[in-house]
Amino acid sequence: MPRGRRGQITIKQKASGLYYADIRLGRDLATGRPVRKTVYGATSDAVQDQLVTLQHEQRRGVPLEIGRQRLDAYLADWLEHSVAPRRRPDTIDRYRRAIDHHITPYLGHVRLNQLKPEHVERLLTALLTSGRLARHEKEAATMPAGLAPASVLLVRAVLRRALGQAVRRGHLARNAAALIDPPPAAAPEALVLDDDQARALLTAAGGTRLEGIVTIALGLGLRQAEALGLTWDDVDLDAGVVHVRRQLKGSGGVWRLDDLKTPSSRRDLPLPAVVVAALRAHRSRQAQARLLAGRDWRGSPWPLVFPSSVGTPWTARNLTRAFKTLLGKAGLPTALHWHELRHSAGSLLHARGVDLATIKAILGHSQIAVTANRYTHVATATTRQAAAVMDAALSPREPGGGMSGGIRA
Repeated sequence: MPRGRRGQITIKQKASGLYYADIRLGRDLATGRPVRKTVYGATSDAVQDQLVTLQHEQRRGVPLEIGRQRLDAYLADWLEHSVAPRRRPDTIDRYRRAIDHHITPYLGHVRLNQLKPEHVERLLTALLTSGRLARHEKEAATMPAGLAPASVLLVRAVLRRALGQAVRRGHLARNAAALIDPPPAAAPEALVLDDDQARALLTAAGGTRLEGIVTIALGLGLRQAEALGLTWDDVDLDAGVVHVRRQLKGSGGVWRLDDLKTPSSRRDLPLPAVVVAALRAHRSRQAQARLLAGRDWRGSPWPLVFPSSVGTPWTARNLTRAFKTLLGKAGLPTALHWHELRHSAGSLLHARGVDLATIKAILGHSQIAVTANRYTHVATATTRQAAAVMDAALSPREPGGGMSGGIRA
């Protein structure tokens, strides 16, 4: 290969036939040393394309010391300095799990400026199908089912947000996570209790520790964290009102009561009589349990309405276990999730003609579109009644009962 002029980059060829070129990209800001890079390609044109890209980024002022970082180091720095000071603790925990469990084990070794859309696409596909990337075909054949679509969407959202900041600050020329389509987010249809099933559940819960929390979940559609975050200061049984203001959150054995995020989620709700009765019975049983426990009653910093059996915050995991047992006792599908009590509450209200604006206020949705999307369906019993009405309107009349067809003015 001919030698280039001074300052001109020369593409050379190895004995193996591989082409390469050395390029100086400035100086490292931390050490002051020259930063050089060698690019390789099967052809001279392939190397030339890489050189053009590098020179283009250099002219755009892309900071080389950031672009050369591994993705795992960049994400750790982003989480600590950009996310942690501005986000709620539970949001930080979700981001950290997505990064530590799903992104860095597979893409952490890739340099930031070498991350391609194909890397991200392959990761998300693997997470959807098997939960992780397989190292070889034998391992792939024995891998479990993949993550839920919502979890995979969160992984993409975290990576897209982190890379988006790098692009805005000039560290990257493009956002690899934003250049691929999001995975399908279709979720399985939620199970919803009808009238008889809801009554069966409340009957099975009667007289147990679950009576109060299951009744308020069905009666008002509270989220699990909202119900667990209620204190007796929030409940006025004489006036029949509950003030939903906070949610119970915890990680690593440290608990806190967080304020609800939006004004619509902070709400004052009238209590149905059946909920008032269940809460009165629950309060009496709680006082008795505290007396029987004596010194074993550990308590919590707050007068929780629904604590554990020793007064500490009730973990979602333990509540879910007790709820599954209750479902079996009531003869209901144990596949029912706690959050579907909330959907059942909305469906029961809608089936009885309660308007969407009122259901939105009770459930604390941020937008009525959310309410409409979930509850514009009608309960099965109501659709059957409508079908019977339509059948009577369209069926041929009995002999002697008038015309059996044609258009009537």
